Amino acid sequence: MNIKITDKALGRFKKNLDQRSDAIGLRISITASGCNGYSYVLDYATEVEPTDEVCEISNISILVDQ
Repeated sequence: MNIKITDKALGRFKKNLDQRSDAIGLRISITASGCNGYSYVLDYATEVEPTDEVCEISNISILVDQ
């Protein structure tokens, strides 16, 4: 899996994760929406789901729903 996140975004994610005691990382998923068909969704994960692929970027867990 190849994910690129800017340094500024990583800093923001780290700051927000530090403020959320229940969050273990950032979750990236896709959901059906509108006429385009699909949209990316970014959220804070509180647990690892069985279908998640997990990678670490700058000590932040990134969980991607397969």
